[in-house]
Amino acid sequence: MTHPLISQLSPLMDEDIDSLRAIVADWVSKAGTDLERAVLRYFGAELGAVQRRIRHRAEPPTQEEIEIALTAVMALMNRRVVGEQRVQGAPSAQGAPVFSEQRHLFGEAVLFSRTDGAGRRGATGGPSFS
Repeated sequence: MTHPLISQLSPLMDEDIDSLRAIVADWVSKAGTDLERAVLRYFGAELGAVQRRIRHRAEPPTQEEIEIALTAVMALMNRRVVGEQRVQGAPSAQGAPVFSEQRHLFGEAVLFSRTDGAGRRGATGGPSFS
């Protein structure tokens, strides 16, 4: 079954990126867990890349193809967040560290910070294996 956000976004992929990200931001604000919020934030950050790929196709994709592409991006972002939590040593999705991103003008992640259980903040440029 297609995620409701993907069903909402797929017919709108020709809209401007800010409109799409506003829709995702609304979903982020209503998400029930830190894991879901993190996945949705990463997903929103990737929408511009999906739009560019759609626009560069010789033939416009079908609605089903757009849904498949967005579903794949959502799955990859979920995998990324779960992987980050494992690297950071989170015991479960509910008790996972909360990640925030600082982005530069082009939307690429440049710094991740997290808050541990004691409220201390740490920063990494990527996963730490120490």
